[in-house]
Amino acid sequence: MPRSTDVARHVLAAEFLLLSLAWGTAFALISVALADFTPFQVVWCRLVLGAAALVSYALVRRQPVVVAPHLLGHIGVLAMLMCVIPFSLYAHAELRVPSHMAIILNATTPLVTTVFVYATKGGADGARPKFPALATSFCGVVVIAAPWRLNTSFQDWSAVAQCLAAVCCYAGGFTYLHWCTALRGADIGSISTSLVVAGAAVMLLFTPLVARSFPQAGTAAWASVVILGTVGTGFAYLWNTRLILAWGAARASSVTYVMPCVGMVFGSLFLAETITWNGIAGTALVTLGWLMSRPARGQAVL
Repeated sequence: MPRSTDVARHVLAAEFLLLSLAWGTAFALISVALADFTPFQVVWCRLVLGAAALVSYALVRRQPVVVAPHLLGHIGVLAMLMCVIPFSLYAHAELRVPSHMAIILNATTPLVTTVFVYATKGGADGARPKFPALATSFCGVVVIAAPWRLNTSFQDWSAVAQCLAAVCCYAGGFTYLHWCTALRGADIGSISTSLVVAGAAVMLLFTPLVARSFPQAGTAAWASVVILGTVGTGFAYLWNTRLILAWGAARASSVTYVMPCVGMVFGSLFLAETITWNGIAGTALVTLGWLMSRPARGQAVL
């Protein structure tokens, strides 16, 4: 029995690393795709291809494709919070900000998730967010945003706001899945597949708008949306759902602290993006804030 537990622990750790790589490169792939596609088309391709990958995977393994009908309401909420809205926000934001800046701002997700989990929990078990940690991470966000470098135009500031709004969506989705007891007994693969399929269904409603101006995209753009859809959306959500249910929302969302390292290196190597001092310093502050927010041994965990 202990041996099987160790195996399960190592599988989760491997999926955590795979998720870090998949989502760490996702922001750079979005930038590549935006060279030929519109933001809306990137989101459409991402969700439709992700749904196709997960449905195919479930059929091959002869697993349930979707959850029970009475759980579809919860799936609809999660699809909007964790797919449709944040995907759209980041795709539009990356028209104005480089991919490494978007991914670093995304690193605030665990701290926001901790606050959301506490707010919904009401502190009944004594777990409280640490305000010095919140202040430290907030300073990190300010350093990352680098207001002294941004233009005074509304578009630049709105791009940063879109990234932070997407963070709140992800944090809300993490928290909702963490506390949704109705989904606890459901198959993990079914949850992930249903979530992405629901998001794809929403985007399919807008197919006429997407298809009307579909471009003659290059190989790099098509490769980006295919990888982004099948791996960064399809299988990544399977791994992410399993981590949330096994580790809890706050710990599972810590994947976003590994992502900036992957994203900055990938953006520097393949997109010729410059890694700035404020990006590194801001990431360090955000990470320090998260470490400060972690409960001491014996304290309740959010």
